[in-house]
Amino acid sequence: MKALARSFVWWPGIDKELELKVKQCESCQKNQYLPATAPIQPWEFPKTPWSRLHIDYAGPVDGHMFLVVVDAYSKWLDVRIAKQANSRTTISILRSIFATHGIPELIVSDNGTPFTSYEFQAFTQSNGIRHNTSAPYHPATNGQAERAVQTFKQYLRKATEGSLEDRLSQFLFRYRITPHSTTGSAPAQLLMGRLPRSRLDLLRPNLHNKVQQQQERQKAYKDNRAPTRSFAINDAVLVADLPARDTWLPGIITKILGSRSYEIRLTDNRTIRRHIDHIRTNSIPRSRDTEELPTDWVPNPMVDAPTLPSPSLPENPPTDPPPRRSGRTSRPPDRLVDQYA
Repeated sequence: MKALARSFVWWPGIDKELELKVKQCESCQKNQYLPATAPIQPWEFPKTPWSRLHIDYAGPVDGHMFLVVVDAYSKWLDVRIAKQANSRTTISILRSIFATHGIPELIVSDNGTPFTSYEFQAFTQSNGIRHNTSAPYHPATNGQAERAVQTFKQYLRKATEGSLEDRLSQFLFRYRITPHSTTGSAPAQLLMGRLPRSRLDLLRPNLHNKVQQQQERQKAYKDNRAPTRSFAINDAVLVADLPARDTWLPGIITKILGSRSYEIRLTDNRTIRRHIDHIRTNSIPRSRDTEELPTDWVPNPMVDAPTLPSPSLPENPPTDPPPRRSGRTSRPPDRLVDQYA
């Protein structure tokens, strides 16, 4: 219109006047194309797992409907087979899921009848759940659920072997252990704090076997350097004076408490318990202090005091030898002769 008008006439502001003419034309406005799409407004990333869920129905696929549930934080995906896509079935499935993961704070869905009914609204309110619905005919508002529905449908079209339940279980397991493109982590890792064991873990070293082998090597090395020792009752031993560890106290083994623990009676009548690492064999010849002691033995300083042998004089005591004197004649040097004359 602008080009045609300018080819015949022109006046200042001709373009603006033509644009205003078109805007005021009722027929022109009714047949306009859709405007440019609005800038993308992403959902705010939740602070905790399982706080905001996106739900939607997928199907029918193979004559079944599926309720798709996505956690906005971990991208955990759950898909359940629904006999009918109504409010009662939706509530029953959500209760089963909430029994495992808990009740979320917010649920986002479209304006489908299962989600807008009075029964579903009463269910969310009674459980303290806020329910937001997307704008009609604008599935991008609930984009996380829509994308999960597409991924699920594509997998079912590719996987044709096995029953529907088996294919669904395989899909969910593989999806949950696969790192997500947005978070960079597997959904199971973010939601449960761990990765479930899969057949792919057979390619990695087993942590339990690795630790067990390391312990066996350490034990063999220790056993070679320090062979296992043992004591019997009434064995004379030396016990470390703990906690100082600067002296060893003599004693006798009186009881075996375990493979590495013993009860020792010391010479001062004390009974102590020590580990074999603090005990060593007493190689000193056994005397009255280290002989086997009866259980009711109490030292008597008057009787049990050790007697010292009295010193004895030899029969022929040695005599002192006579002093030795030199037989050489000494005289003063010549330079001192006059002084001694």
